[in-house]
Amino acid sequence: MKRTPEDVMKSIMRVVEYTICAIILAGIITGLWDLIKYVKEFALNPSSKESYDIFSNFLKHALMLVVGIELIYMIISHKNETILTLVLFVIARKMLVYAEGMTDILIGTISIVLVFITMKFILIKESSVKKADGTFSAGISLTDLNKLYKINIEAKEHTLGGLIVRIAAESNVPLFEGGVYSYGPYTLKVIKMADGVIEKVAIEEIDG
Repeated sequence: MKRTPEDVMKSIMRVVEYTICAIILAGIITGLWDLIKYVKEFALNPSSKESYDIFSNFLKHALMLVVGIELIYMIISHKNETILTLVLFVIARKMLVYAEGMTDILIGTISIVLVFITMKFILIKESSVKKADGTFSAGISLTDLNKLYKINIEAKEHTLGGLIVRIAAESNVPLFEGGVYSYGPYTLKVIKMADGVIEKVAIEEIDG
């Protein structure tokens, strides 16, 4: 199948993203040595004042590495949840590094609470919602699928996509867009894939 300019651009952008992630990961791995040095300094300085300063610097550095890890995950996954998690760690580190009084701490605390409210009450899990075109995210859990949409699919896999991968492997049928796989009284059709990963699936019940 001939690739469109949009497909080519997406592939190029994906390569750039992975390259950036690799560079960030290299920086994180290098930064782990500094954490070890902080631990050594902490052990060699029994003074409470010096220990406090060293431990404070240790936490600042550790949180920066965590922010880097979350940034990599956000770039790779492209999920809203990862963006909010990254924001939480950024706020936490900013409070630790730059907070100078109760006002700064109060603002940081309010910001964290707002992020949690967004995650719990406003952000709808995409993987649990049936799309307008009748398809499901491959990441939907089989538990949610059965409970929310009255579908009865029992399997050891946690997600719909994982089930299709196993069915394809057992039946020696390669995964591809448009592929149809049978499981019990249902046919599972792969509607969309990206970089070899199933994204959207349609489910139809086989008439008895």
